[in-house]
Amino acid sequence: MDGAGVSAAGAEKPGSPSLEVDIEVVNSCGDPTEDGEGEEEMDDTPAVDKSDGRYAYVDRGFTSELYKLEICNLPKFIGFQQVKKRFKGLGLNPVKVKIGPKNSWCFVTFRTEEEKQAAMKIINLTVWKKNALFAKPARPMIDPLFRKKHKPSAPRGEEGEGGPQSKEGSNELSLEERLSNAVTPLLRKPYAEQLQMKVADIKHALNAAAKEIRKANPCFSKQIEEHEGLMCALDDIRPSPSVTAYRNKCEFTVGTDPEGHTVVGFRLSSYVGGDFSVVSPETCVHIPQNMKDLVKLFQQYFSQSSLAPFNSRTNEGYWRQVMIRCYSTGEVMAGVQMHPQQLSELELASEKSKIVSFFTEGDGSKQPPTSLYFQCFSRKAQGDDKIESDVLLGEKHVHESLLGMKFQISPDAFFQTNTSATEVLYSLVAELCMPFKPERVYDICCGTGTIGLYLAKTLLTEVIGVEMVEQAVENAKTNAVINGITKSTLFLCGKAEDVLSKQLEAPLQIQGNVIGVVDPPRTGLHPKVVQAIRRCSEIKQLVYVSCNPQGAVSNFVDFCRKPSHRLKGLPFRPVRAIPVDMFPHTSHCEMVVLFERISQEQSEATPQIEVQDGVAG
Repeated sequence: MDGAGVSAAGAEKPGSPSLEVDIEVVNSCGDPTEDGEGEEEMDDTPAVDKSDGRYAYVDRGFTSELYKLEICNLPKFIGFQQVKKRFKGLGLNPVKVKIGPKNSWCFVTFRTEEEKQAAMKIINLTVWKKNALFAKPARPMIDPLFRKKHKPSAPRGEEGEGGPQSKEGSNELSLEERLSNAVTPLLRKPYAEQLQMKVADIKHALNAAAKEIRKANPCFSKQIEEHEGLMCALDDIRPSPSVTAYRNKCEFTVGTDPEGHTVVGFRLSSYVGGDFSVVSPETCVHIPQNMKDLVKLFQQYFSQSSLAPFNSRTNEGYWRQVMIRCYSTGEVMAGVQMHPQQLSELELASEKSKIVSFFTEGDGSKQPPTSLYFQCFSRKAQGDDKIESDVLLGEKHVHESLLGMKFQISPDAFFQTNTSATEVLYSLVAELCMPFKPERVYDICCGTGTIGLYLAKTLLTEVIGVEMVEQAVENAKTNAVINGITKSTLFLCGKAEDVLSKQLEAPLQIQGNVIGVVDPPRTGLHPKVVQAIRRCSEIKQLVYVSCNPQGAVSNFVDFCRKPSHRLKGLPFRPVRAIPVDMFPHTSHCEMVVLFERISQEQSEATPQIEVQDGVAG
């Protein structure tokens, strides 16, 4: 169960929990703090008046806003990555970096006062591209809740990074309408119109990629012109077979409604939005009824509990979150997350026992989950990548059926949240691979092995899967056994950029075609993975499954760049892009792109690549 935040809609990909409340927003006014505050003594943080509550959150000890610097006089045309690299070269390790408008200044936060003071001394002695950098302590950001309560916003010069309060314009709507706008913002549009909007977004991403590809490798210029400014041919979008009750997993917040009643549901806003109200998901069209019914049971239990819901404003309370997975097999997994505060081991054991009793002897016995997990999560665990979970009731795993196959799923493993649309997606991946008759497929970011195992079964090919979540790899191995596909599959645990490099650099023992299939998180592939794939000349085709097409543009460009010291090996050419709607009523859309390796002659040619029926000539 992911320890950070609530997922109500849209694409999910695994990642380490973010254990610090992220309330940093770049000043929309375009200027850092003004009036020269903090300049008199460089080792003193500007005085912060907490009497009115605008900075009260800093006393709760969970924010790097306490140790923030404002750095001025950055060189022109400097971006985030360059700033981050520069700080690393200076031996600094900031928690966060936020660059202001026009990139002339930035805010940087650190973990301790000692780190902040040491960084300030180093930065004030640094000249970057003839610009003498200037660092000074910066005020924390004003609490968004304070700003929301006190309109108009605080005077200019005391806004920190938040800028003026934006108009919400939603207070006249009912709570249910506001929730619908938050989790299913396209619900009021006909589904056909939603698909048109998503195609338009995909075209925008393909156009942005084309502009960068043309600069990175002019040999693709003619192809881009033939596709009217897109990097490749764009097929029709594949709609989701189910547009309601399609979510098989959600993470719900335990909190209170505006009247103070305990509710299990979705927040109307983030901390930055300044609204902590939680609303029941009962009216959400994308959530199945059995999931809603289980949410009601958890809400009943928490309402009767002597322990209050966790309050992220005060860092008090206990019950934080409920994760529920509901699958077509009828199996259900639930996970309860709580902040232990000062509870003893004996008291924690008592709470676990009460939950078990509720689902075995109490009202919860009407709908007990197949698997029930319990998880303690405290901000004191900052920096931990993994949070231990205890099985309270039932099985350790649940199962889902997909394309005639059965898959085991653990609490932390990634599994697509729309089963019927996933069948469309995986069938498309197989459709793109099939004409090339691959002898081996590398399934990169393989999760529980679903794509690789389906390809192994459908294409009768050898599959090597790579995944960094250990439990997911164990699931993948078990799934291979369940589906009788063990001889032709191998699943390896580790960072893709490490494991894949070793695999691709080993002598190849096969003579046939090799295809790479990548299904990365929303941030895209690590640059080292791209480099490893480029270096492996045996990979002739690449199928890229992107849950964030705009965020994948840099990967697309790197696959197409001319060979260089950083990117060895011949480039790939984008052939086809096919959108797949996995998340009806939201703006999110998956995109699958087929790439083919070009020849040495094509790589060295001027913009003359001919396109015939989607295959490079």
